[in-house]
Amino acid sequence: MKNTQHFLLVAAVALAAAGSIASVASAAPNPISISQCVPGKPALMSKNVGPFHISWTNVSSQVAKEVIFAVSWQTYTRRATDIGQQGFAPNQPIEHTYDIFSDVKYYAGTHATCKAVKVVFVNGTTWTP
Repeated sequence: MKNTQHFLLVAAVALAAAGSIASVASAAPNPISISQCVPGKPALMSKNVGPFHISWTNVSSQVAKEVIFAVSWQTYTRRATDIGQQGFAPNQPIEHTYDIFSDVKYYAGTHATCKAVKVVFVNGTTWTP
């Protein structure tokens, strides 16, 4: 009986420790908040997408020096990279355009999604989902 109680106690402690380890290993929230992700309208005499517009904010407490986005539109997903000479300070809105779909025909009303997939901070740390 004592061996059974000891085993159950050890098993309970192991399960509690495993739960703690799992919560520590889970990914931190995305440090980039995206407020706008819009394909540009074609230039005059063109049928292809213009520069893609992404408005975003670094919501972390660290200065970011590089942000890589995954941008999905129609059936395509492409990467857009933003590298800041001075870094991207926390809570400062950023608005940039990215020429990543210029070889794709523009279709009005097609929904786009953008998300940060990698952030490199000036202190040398990196965030990934």
